[in-house]
Amino acid sequence: MVLTLPIIKKTVQRTIKSINNTFFDIDNYAHECAVISELSSRLEDLTGIYWINGADIFTYQLRECCGEIIFETTDRAALINQLKTQLKAVK
Repeated sequence: MVLTLPIIKKTVQRTIKSINNTFFDIDNYAHECAVISELSSRLEDLTGIYWINGADIFTYQLRECCGEIIFETTDRAALINQLKTQLKAVK
């Protein structure tokens, strides 16, 4: 297979796009983790409700201080919304 300039250019562009998407995903994940950390800290201080990973790293649970599970999901966005809802209920 002969590598011509258009083939190399196309491959480089696809690689750059893939890298950019990966960094965007990492940045988005880091932002969601920071939001979860901040919201859960406030909620735990006010009510004793805390979040923990469930059976695996992709399962999130909200628990009361006695350990009872009050919410469980595999979606970080749903966890963030639930944390916000719980905080609004306290205020």
